[in-house]
Amino acid sequence: AGWAVNFDKLLQDESGIAVFTEFLKKEFSEENIIFWTACKDYKNIIDEEYRKVKAKEIYERHISARASDPVNVDSAARLHTDKFIDTPNSIMFDLAQQQIFQLMKTDSYARFLKSELY
Repeated sequence: AGWAVNFDKLLQDESGIAVFTEFLKKEFSEENIIFWTACKDYKNIIDEEYRKVKAKEIYERHISARASDPVNVDSAARLHTDKFIDTPNSIMFDLAQQQIFQLMKTDSYARFLKSELY
């Protein structure tokens, strides 16, 4: 499937994402790929009202202090996202998304390549 070439290649493949998500479920860290995918989709939202709704959903689920599926990002990423929550734009989650990308790439991806699922 070419997923071992690099992590970006895996994330560009629908079935690669599906298998990686299964792996993350077993590791109890699927919130990372869910967040990353939600951010990727969020960037393509053109309608302003819909963007506000989705921004709040992503924020409440993954970033806020009371998040149901919190992701492990630093305070700078949290503050950056907080700054835009009332006036969402297409890049408000970029810092947090990049941190989660790095976390998955350096941590989960290496274990995934050694797993039975790969």
